[in-house]
Amino acid sequence: MRKPIVLPAPPIPRRTATTMLAGTMLAGTLLTAAAPAASAASSVSAGNNQAAPGSALGSAQPQAKRTKHLLIRYAAKKTCKLYPNHKMKGSPWKIPAGKQLVWRYNIDRTWAIVSDYSRSKRKQYPWWGVTQRNCIGKSVKQTGYPAGKPIPGRILQARSAVTKSGWRTVIWKVPASKITRRNVAVRHNATLRDPANLVLGNVPAGSKVHRTSATRSKGYWVKVYVPNLHRYGFIEANKLR
Repeated sequence: MRKPIVLPAPPIPRRTATTMLAGTMLAGTLLTAAAPAASAASSVSAGNNQAAPGSALGSAQPQAKRTKHLLIRYAAKKTCKLYPNHKMKGSPWKIPAGKQLVWRYNIDRTWAIVSDYSRSKRKQYPWWGVTQRNCIGKSVKQTGYPAGKPIPGRILQARSAVTKSGWRTVIWKVPASKITRRNVAVRHNATLRDPANLVLGNVPAGSKVHRTSATRSKGYWVKVYVPNLHRYGFIEANKLR
């Protein structure tokens, strides 16, 4: 029996082979590029345009803008009376209409924590104080912030450079801690702060505080109870020495 004759397959034209190879590579490239995009699109929350961490969309989009300018200056639209502490405690002073102050946050619908811009430049204690919101006018011309803007309406929210939203909640009522020493003399003018160092009020030299066991930043800040203010907060430990 004769063996069957096997004829060789006709060669594929060079142009056709190149076209097929290029088509395969192009299709693969398109699929590879399209897969993350589809995955990213499916991970976007409806209405907020935020992609899941690590997705293609998330890595391409910048994160939420962080507020770099925390201490924005405003002009007093009428005379502002500042008190060292909330509920009109301490000897007040005045900022005339047209002069500048720094808004930090609103305590409630009536009162706000502000800084006397002129006093702060001279380091004249106290420069932080509490004033009525209705005396604060619009923002003045300054680097990094537009003029003519009113103060924000947020309550107990202060501008922040470390949060994604650009705002941080004020811990207005700092929780109590175990008191270890009572009636400790404050030897240097101090400001009372919350756990994130947001100003709550003033504790002038000569005041008496109850020291607690709670500290922050390796003991730099110590939590105290201020009897005449009926509240806890942090002051710098060196203000007691």
